[in-house]
Amino acid sequence: LQTYPDHLKALEALERVSLRGETSEQESFYQQVIQLPSKEHLYPLQLRAIAALQKTKNSSLLEQSDQLAEELHKEHPRDPALLNLLCISQERSGVLPGQRAETLEQLAHYEKDPQQSRLHLLEAARLFAGPAKMPERAIRCWRNVLEHAPHDSETWEALQRCCIEQEQWDELLSLLQEPTARRYRIDQPTLVLQLVEAIHNQQLPEIDPRPFLFQAFSNNPQHTDV
Repeated sequence: LQTYPDHLKALEALERVSLRGETSEQESFYQQVIQLPSKEHLYPLQLRAIAALQKTKNSSLLEQSDQLAEELHKEHPRDPALLNLLCISQERSGVLPGQRAETLEQLAHYEKDPQQSRLHLLEAARLFAGPAKMPERAIRCWRNVLEHAPHDSETWEALQRCCIEQEQWDELLSLLQEPTARRYRIDQPTLVLQLVEAIHNQQLPEIDPRPFLFQAFSNNPQHTDV
């Protein structure tokens, strides 16, 4: 390794030896790995190094590990294993919520496990709708979840809540018009009343609210506000 520092078989042999030793020996070895230039034949080993160093308390090693993850992401933007490590490092380092949400959305796209993909999308939507203040991106994430799980009542509720709280009137209108949304029990009266209020406030001046009110009334004849 002194002569050929990126010799893969020698590095893998040294990795096996270090894994039988103390934590400090493992960290020392993986530090050596992450300081090597990123090369295709080293990629799996450097991924293992980044994953192992996520647990270290050495802030300098963590910083080097995070830098390598960012660098490798430019070369391997579709690898879910790397994206997952990048999400972990971003959560720990406190990057901007929108940036972490974008990484989670990418991870969901390439994740092969549908349940994990759903969880990543929901977390991305939470960040987009909340601290990132990007409701349109949150709506896109929830829509992607509902495309594969139209019965997901919690996601329907989150989508409705975002439409009302963030005044996403076009999306609210779309919810009221969609047969799929009505089938899965959106809170139609509440959405219709919010729509009427938006029309009265000149936020949707060209929409006639009466068809929506009649529909809400036919489905909820006891609803006094409707």
